[in-house]
Amino acid sequence: METHSSEPPLTDIEQWDYVEQGGGEFGYVPVRMLPPPWPRDDDHDYFLDLALSSIRDGWNMIRVCCRDRRPDADTVHMRFDIWPIPSSAGRQIIRSPQTPPATSAADVEERRQLAVTIREAPTHSGPLNSEELKDRSLLIRGDYSDTSAWHKVANAALAPDPVDAFTADLTLVEDPTLDGITVETLLQAMGEPPPFYVFLADHRTLTDPEHPILAIDISGSHYPQEHGRTVRVTPAAMASIENNLALANMDFADFADNADEDGIYRGV
Repeated sequence: METHSSEPPLTDIEQWDYVEQGGGEFGYVPVRMLPPPWPRDDDHDYFLDLALSSIRDGWNMIRVCCRDRRPDADTVHMRFDIWPIPSSAGRQIIRSPQTPPATSAADVEERRQLAVTIREAPTHSGPLNSEELKDRSLLIRGDYSDTSAWHKVANAALAPDPVDAFTADLTLVEDPTLDGITVETLLQAMGEPPPFYVFLADHRTLTDPEHPILAIDISGSHYPQEHGRTVRVTPAAMASIENNLALANMDFADFADNADEDGIYRGV
């Protein structure tokens, strides 16, 4: 574990197999390595709490390097590098076996061809705590005043990213009984996770020119301090947030903390 006055070079971590980093204020460690190198999730906080005594007041970047994250490994070698930064910064995976390879033109075109619209997307109508929804990313229609606006929002959220053609893998939930549903009521209807997040197209989504979709954290009793946290997301940024949350590449806070001043996340 080592503190620095400025960012150390990445050449210092060439011998490590897994490298992640993220910014946080004193007392909050943002980096959560998945899958964990320890058998119990509680051990994550124990190991990372060791770094807190080295963190300066204000914002810091914390880089975590790990050589072996197998749960059955006899020993787990880890390294922490901590240095001050001027403001918040999201979580970044620098090296990991799960990191996708570079995108080819053929891959982009294939994803573009596989993209769906509201007509082909999977749908659901019924209880939100249904077992079949536990492993899905849900886009819930919460306003029924303008069907054409809902179609526009859903199609925009499903549309492929203009650069890499990645798409948000969404299940559309339509049920008139959800008209005007609040975040509090929605959280009660969802129950304990999974899913750990949900997207809501409410009245503002349908009427605002940018159509910002409301993303809601459903951490439940796992992380009660984060449960119910929200951030608005433009349809163009839906592929980024949905893909990363679904794969656990990033945490909900990584997007919420990097929203613009008006509370909307527009991507990077």
